[in-house]
Amino acid sequence: MKDASSTRNLLRHAKLCWGKEALAAAKEARDLDEIRDKIIGSIKKNGSITAAIKHKGKGETYSHRLFTKIEMRTECMKWVMESLWPFQIVRDPGFLRLVKMGRPGYYVPSPSTVSRNARVIFVHTRVRLAHFLRRYAGRLNFATDTWTAENHCAFVVILVFLEQRGKVLVIVLDLVEVPEAHTGMMLVCVFVDVLKAFGIADKLLGVTCDNMSNNNAMIVQMGELIETFNGQGSRVHCFAHVLNLVAKSLIVQFNARVEKEARDAEVDEAKLHEPAAGLDLEELTMHTEAASQAKAEEGDGENADDPVDEVDPMDELSGPAHAKFQCDVLPVKLLLAKVFKDATTFFSRTEVPNLVTVIPAIDHIDAHLTDISRDTASYEEPIRITCELAKQTLNKYYSLTDTSKAYRIAMVLHLRHKLTYFKSINWSEEWITTAHDIVKAEYKKHYEGRFQKKDLQEGHDNGHAHEDGVDNEDDGRKSSENTPNVHNDVMDDEANIFDSLASFKPPTKAQLSDKLVQYLNTDPEHTEDVLQWWINHQVSYPNLSRMAIDYLTMPATSVPVEHTFSIGQLLLPYMRNCLQGQT
Repeated sequence: MKDASSTRNLLRHAKLCWGKEALAAAKEARDLDEIRDKIIGSIKKNGSITAAIKHKGKGETYSHRLFTKIEMRTECMKWVMESLWPFQIVRDPGFLRLVKMGRPGYYVPSPSTVSRNARVIFVHTRVRLAHFLRRYAGRLNFATDTWTAENHCAFVVILVFLEQRGKVLVIVLDLVEVPEAHTGMMLVCVFVDVLKAFGIADKLLGVTCDNMSNNNAMIVQMGELIETFNGQGSRVHCFAHVLNLVAKSLIVQFNARVEKEARDAEVDEAKLHEPAAGLDLEELTMHTEAASQAKAEEGDGENADDPVDEVDPMDELSGPAHAKFQCDVLPVKLLLAKVFKDATTFFSRTEVPNLVTVIPAIDHIDAHLTDISRDTASYEEPIRITCELAKQTLNKYYSLTDTSKAYRIAMVLHLRHKLTYFKSINWSEEWITTAHDIVKAEYKKHYEGRFQKKDLQEGHDNGHAHEDGVDNEDDGRKSSENTPNVHNDVMDDEANIFDSLASFKPPTKAQLSDKLVQYLNTDPEHTEDVLQWWINHQVSYPNLSRMAIDYLTMPATSVPVEHTFSIGQLLLPYMRNCLQGQT
């Protein structure tokens, strides 16, 4: 051998065994462990170097190796669960042809095996979820609603909302079948049982639900059963439901005349057919035509006994006024449809809006309705009356926000608004003071001093003074923080006395103003992600940031619950009613 350090033969051998790609990747590797684990290990597993050198996230990477029996059971279970397939799909002839073609002995689990595996995974996941929620630092918000399936089974869905990595995480906590009618008592029993099963009843902060009376009873009774829950003070009214009610009250006024005429025609026809059994058809027809002719001669809208006519603004219009109304109503309909359509779309997004969006949205819709109802020069009286009626419905549910402190706390803790938003919409000083007092009381009661971390404590050197008994209130002297021991400093030749002056040390907790006061004294700021802002400022506001995150994760609507029901319709139609209750 000419050169003992030559590696030409070794390179040739590696090239023959592992290939050019593996050799090139090995030359770029940082150390021997990377070559063994990532490059050579990937070739042994997949038969290709591609899995080791291809960037993840650019596309799906498939292995050349077939699934083992355990892996096939796992993948089939994941596929069925994620794609919402019935368990019998694994026995579908087309699926079996795709899987077993070329390998007829390849293992495919049975439907019962997939069902059993799904049940096992569900039980283990439920335990892990309960442990995760109990360890969550803050308090939890929930949304709930009820739904009756096509097979007449009533279900209650409970969702939990929390912050995870700067985003609002929505988890389906449970879906429970209600054996009886979903009354307020039944709903509160189901809700409390679910919370106790997960061990998170003491972490309940807010509940979002629609405006049905059974939900009102549920919230009141939950406030009595759960000590930490504030009842109506922490209840959020689903704003999507409020929008629906306001839009209905608006549309029904535009369609009142058509619906009334159709309803009257049906009633008149029914009244005529009741005594017609013993009459001659020709005689009945003649009397009907005579009555119609007499009514036409008298004219429309002259029946003072009709209670609907008395409140229908359309009947007060003359011919020219009615024509002008028809011309005016179209642009008004388009304007209002645009407002309510955009609002419904905004509050129905996958990323659920928080409470901060509710009050500005109500104010914006109220401004539109108010402008139209007061513009006597541009709009006729029926249009203005219609908008005024819709405005009354909106204000009815706007007043419900006064019973819940959650709306005002969320507004104040949003960096963009604080207390300035209430001033901009001309709230009285008394109302603004009340909002400030609500935030202050909640902060003092549930958050102040409860989330202080060890690494965030101010003045680490001060702890030794307390341990040595220097800061003792019983000795009648001031602490060493304010009157340093000058004699000891002078006698210490190695230490510079000016390095340990109290004025150079970090301020104590008593010397700092309240964090809530500090926050409110600063000007509002615009931020694209208010949750991330509070997370980034946890060092400055260790307790206030926790309170802000808790209230800013409150959902403004229960739309995610409706999305769950939409998925449930795929699982509970007539073709799948044979599923067992546990499934």
